[in-house]
Amino acid sequence: MTTDLTSIFVAYLAGNRAPNRDGPDRREAPTYGVTATLTDDVLNVELTFRSGFVYCCYEWGCHVSLHSGERWSWLREHLAEHGVDAPSQLHLKSTSLIEEGALFWDFSKSNPESEFVRVEAMQFEDTAEEASS
Repeated sequence: MTTDLTSIFVAYLAGNRAPNRDGPDRREAPTYGVTATLTDDVLNVELTFRSGFVYCCYEWGCHVSLHSGERWSWLREHLAEHGVDAPSQLHLKSTSLIEEGALFWDFSKSNPESEFVRVEAMQFEDTAEEASS
């Protein structure tokens, strides 16, 4: 059985704050595309960095804190709140899609928060395993 967890990830990601083109002191919720499902013990999450929108970076761990070898407490709390009975250990398959024209901080500049770089389309896939309870 597959359970759609997209709404949980949308709500979680809404708490992130990205740079704003109007100035480095202004932050806003990034505009991601996201889909997430749970099938047995496998969590599949696809995170899209959309063209024309600003992000700090495209590092998975910066945006979604699900690191291998850690207990994914925030996710487990949200799953429980939504009545999702999760297995004792989860396995993550993540896909990061970067649309051509997505904007990211240019950390090579002296003031990276005021300079952004457009990137070409890219895709990254990774896996992670939650620490056992």
